[in-house]
Amino acid sequence: MRFVLPLLTALCLGLAVPVDALATRAKDIGSFAGIRDVQLKGFGLVTGLQQTGDTQINRATPRAVIDELRANGLVISDTDLMSRNVALVRITASMRSDSRIGTRLDVRVSSLGDARSLEGGVLETAFMRMPGDPELNRIFVVAQGPLTVGGFNVEADGNQSRRNPTNVGIVPDGGIVERELPAAYDYDAIDSIDFLLDTDHRDYTTSKRLSDAINEALGTDSAKPAGAAAVRIGIPEEYRGNFGSFAAVIEQVKLEPDNPARVVINARTGTVAIGGEITMRPFAIAHGGLKVEVGVDRVASQPGPLSRNGETVVVENTFIGVEQEEGELVVVNGSTLTDLVTALNEMGVKPRDLPVVLQIIKDAGAFDAELVIQ
Repeated sequence: MRFVLPLLTALCLGLAVPVDALATRAKDIGSFAGIRDVQLKGFGLVTGLQQTGDTQINRATPRAVIDELRANGLVISDTDLMSRNVALVRITASMRSDSRIGTRLDVRVSSLGDARSLEGGVLETAFMRMPGDPELNRIFVVAQGPLTVGGFNVEADGNQSRRNPTNVGIVPDGGIVERELPAAYDYDAIDSIDFLLDTDHRDYTTSKRLSDAINEALGTDSAKPAGAAAVRIGIPEEYRGNFGSFAAVIEQVKLEPDNPARVVINARTGTVAIGGEITMRPFAIAHGGLKVEVGVDRVASQPGPLSRNGETVVVENTFIGVEQEEGELVVVNGSTLTDLVTALNEMGVKPRDLPVVLQIIKDAGAFDAELVIQ
């Protein structure tokens, strides 16, 4: 804890920077309506595994292999295929709505059967479709290529060494767009469009700041907040029919988003991240701890000298130890987050105690911020 809180203090002190340094581009906090990621999915086979694929219990896997072979002119029976070098998998990918034919995508692969590992495998040619597509069976992406697995699973003589899941992987740039998604708008024909803020930046203040910044950049009064999540922008005459140039101007507009006051704590590691302006009020706190230890001592009980009927037995003695840590009442008279961090550091608050301490301080009304404990 001694190294966490001083670091936080330094970070808090370093927040006094020029406003321009805090400005961010519009493209980093939102996007234009209609430009989004579309989820694609499909099924396929991973081959080239080293006896780590699906077992014969999963009949769907050999049937899929046999169907693939028959489609290529090789006719075999179910009993001719007894390999564990193949796994049936599900494939998914995210495709931007403005992707063009030939664009490459990363493809995520996950095992559907009981394959132990996909390490070293190759995804055979598979087709990806869009869920909910009104025209069924349209293929948007064709996927194929070697897998990258972020782990390993080694077994030998009954021993096993494993790190991270090995039945999921990724095919980098393994998907090729073969059909473009239908456009939500004819961008060169519209006279206005909404700029949508990301979930973390949906705020009336940020929406107003963005509209003001856009109006200043365009030299017009065509941008207005459309609620907390969007800004509606009228496209000036000089940009009609040239949406790409207009979008490039809007994306480079800079503003300072109004971030909410939030304290995020990882209860396992004691890591704290603090964002936004935290308002502190004077408060007093005492922090101590109660340590209770319960144990058992085993001692041998011997019979008396010259005893004929006595026997040696083991006697268990239970003991309870209680240790109370002193907690000194500390008054914190400060108005900034730095004051709180400094006070907690001086009190020697440990990482495992930090979530409880901050929750108590918040419940006492000492600061106004959202407390997120992970």
